[in-house]
This record gives sequence, structure tokens and C-alpha cells, in this order.
Amino acid sequence: NAMKEYNKNDEYSMFLISGYIAEVLVFLSRILKRAEGYVLKNVNDVIFYATTLIRYEYGSDITLETIAEQVNLSRTYLSKKFKEQTGIGFNDFLNSVRIKNAEKLLVTTNMSITEIATSSGFNDSNYFAAVFKKKNGITPLKYRKSYYI
Repeated sequence: NAMKEYNKNDEYSMFLISGYIAEVLVFLSRILKRAEGYVLKNVNDVIFYATTLIRYEYGSDITLETIAEQVNLSRTYLSKKFKEQTGIGFNDFLNSVRIKNAEKLLVTTNMSITEIATSSGFNDSNYFAAVFKKKNGITPLKYRKSYYI
């Protein structure tokens, strides 16, 4: 629903998207509240929280450090458990979610590459282009053009 509203982008879209995000954050807060006191025993809840947060907040400044602080785990321990549970590292997972969003924006909007990089959570458009090219084998601009032939 949030993505439909994002694509619709009328005067009500941002209100609805904010509501969806608030709903997810309340849901995640409830998970953390239940996890208090046994976070170290139940790492699955922590990893679920981290992956869900990444999927909904990929455009913000999410880092391994910020999530580790939120769940009261060391950065090193969270990194190790994240890779064990998901099969890939935290930053690779985060970049994968961000690149998927960028791919969608490249073919569904007229936003500039820099705007897409920023809205996908990349602070540096050159870094975005490098990560994008590593994943897809082509630059973001070539990716966009390949859909408009």
C-alpha cells in the first residue's frame, strides 16, 4: 500500500505513507518490548527487527551501529548473527534493498540519478553508481535507458 501511495504521489500520499510507517514502527516497538530481557537469547527477533527496519527505512541513515544500539547488542555480535541468519552481511543486505528501490525508481520516475541515490539512502551518488554497477553490471543511466528502448 505504501508503494502504491508513493507512486500515486497526490496531495494525500505523504499523509498515508507517514501513517503506514508509523504503523510499522509501532509493530517493531512491540516486538522489542516483548524481547526486552532476553534479546541475547532470541537473536531471531533482533534479526527480524533489523531486516524489517531496513526494508521500511532504507532511505534514512541506518547503520549496523544504530541498530546494535537499539537492541543492546555489540556491533560485532549483531554483524555475526545477521550474517548467520540472512546469509549475507548487514551492509550487503542494506545496499541490496536500496538498489532494488533505485531500480524501481529508475524505470517508473523521471527523477535524476542523484535524486534517486538520495531517496534510496545513498549520501554519495558516485558510491551509489559504483554499488549499482557492481550489482547489475551497468550504470544506473544505462539501466534506465534499457527500459525505454
